[in-house]
Amino acid sequence: DTKPLPFLHVYHHFTVLIVSWLVNIWEVSFGFNFGVMNTFIHSFMYFYYYLKCCGFHPKWDFILTVFQIIQMIAGTLM
Repeated sequence: DTKPLPFLHVYHHFTVLIVSWLVNIWEVSFGFNFGVMNTFIHSFMYFYYYLKCCGFHPKWDFILTVFQIIQMIAGTLM
């Protein structure tokens, strides 16, 4: 049973791809900070998915989504 990917998921990965490519081409200084921030959020996101697959229902899904949105805004501002 597959579900379509949410827009936020697709948008996030599209913007990370574009920003990563631009950081590599332009060799900008914020690339490391962006990578650390992205890794931090993904660590929690994939742990959340792991818990869901194990049958748990974490109550902090809203907080995770807020942090993802903050990451996208911070990455855009960088």
